[in-house]
Amino acid sequence: MILHICHTKTLSVLVVMLLGMVYCPSNILAQSIEKNTWHDFDYIKASNAWLTSDNVAGLQALPVANVSDAQLYFNKNNGKFVDYYQSGNSRTLGTNIESYYRLDSMIVFYGKVEYFNFEGKIMTGSAFIDPRNEPINIVETSDDVEGKKEQDFYHITGAVSARLLPQLSLGGKLDYKAADYTKHRDLRHTNKLLDMTVTAGGVYILNKYLTIGANYRYDRRVEGLEFATYGTTDRQYETLIDYGSFFGEKEVF
Repeated sequence: MILHICHTKTLSVLVVMLLGMVYCPSNILAQSIEKNTWHDFDYIKASNAWLTSDNVAGLQALPVANVSDAQLYFNKNNGKFVDYYQSGNSRTLGTNIESYYRLDSMIVFYGKVEYFNFEGKIMTGSAFIDPRNEPINIVETSDDVEGKKEQDFYHITGAVSARLLPQLSLGGKLDYKAADYTKHRDLRHTNKLLDMTVTAGGVYILNKYLTIGANYRYDRRVEGLEFATYGTTDRQYETLIDYGSFFGEKEVF
């Protein structure tokens, strides 16, 4: 049995940022940051709201020439205080690289590459990678089918901002996520996820206290599930088609 859940939404967002009470001239901030040879990535990223906005035309607010952050991490989780779609015995190994780079006075780039591998034991619950992002849910209703689940997750982001005029900047961003998710015990399922966001926008500086921006955002999320059993068996497997708050109907595979 194969199921595809697809979300597509398109919207236009108008953003107005009034910075009067928290205004800090960019040249003063840049001078204070440049005093340190080693930059704090999180501090710089949080130094201006435009650096984390969906409207990447605001990347012109970058106060340094370039800054990068690279991480390699390992998490081990044990305990029974978990949600129904989580594991009480899991581990995650991953890496994350993120960077801001100013090519010249007119062009700024942003990039991110992330990968992690997740393995969780004694798992049932939802058949989706993240049921919080889906309009319905498919939940295993028996505890004696607990098994190991594995996930490989990939995330790539690229963005660029170009200053066309002293007051006007334009920018665009592509954010792409993909994942594989597998359960290794009947009732088995294999998931394929594609989650893509494209944004394009502009920023106009009215004065030193007021900057306005508008951006267009397009989202598309598709997750496919394929259910199967290994070999032959007389057992019937049931799942709950959950329409919300575990209210729905049972289906036999």
